[in-house]
Parts: sequence; structure tokens; C-alpha cells
Amino acid sequence: MAVAVRPYTLMPIKVGCIVRGIDLNKPISDDVRTAVINDVTEHRLLVFKDQGVLAPERHLEISRWFGNVESTFFDHPKSPHRDIFRVSNDRSEGYELIQNETMENTSDL
Repeated sequence: MAVAVRPYTLMPIKVGCIVRGIDLNKPISDDVRTAVINDVTEHRLLVFKDQGVLAPERHLEISRWFGNVESTFFDHPKSPHRDIFRVSNDRSEGYELIQNETMENTSDL
């Protein structure tokens, strides 16, 4: 099996890795998609920096790289699509449901 091409850089952080050097708004080759999937499997969380705004359809397209998208029963008014779950530390921007000791300080992200 060929090794997946990784035309981006990974920088380890406390939880997962920061990804730089890839533009998710542009078409992604099968090899790069495979590399991203492998990196999510290995690091569990990837934070893609400098992406600007992804269209909701593109966001969901990328989500489907990992399998079927499951809708939640949470429908935040600022969510651009029912299948996109918004999490924020500001209730007006998203739900505050994810909070524990490991996520309190996200300054390294």
C-alpha cells in the first residue's frame, strides 16, 4: 500500500495537532484526503488553521470523509446547517455543552 502524501504540516498540541498548509476550500486529491483521515486516526483531533469560512456544504462534504453525518437534536440559531453542531464559550455563538478540565485552557490551539 502506498504511503499517503502529506502536503501540509502538523504541529502537535496538548490534544491533537494543528494543521497548516492545506486549503480545505479547494479540491483535495484522494491521496491528501487519505493522509488527513490517517492523521485524524493517529492524532484524534486536527485543528485546521487559516481556513477562512468554509461553505456549509463543503464542511459537510469533508465531514463525510469519515462516514455518515449524524444530525443532532441541537439546532443553534447561528448554525449554518442543521447537521453542523456549533460549540462555543459564548452562548450567543454556540452551545456550551463541552466543558471539562482538559478543555478549560485552549490557548494552545
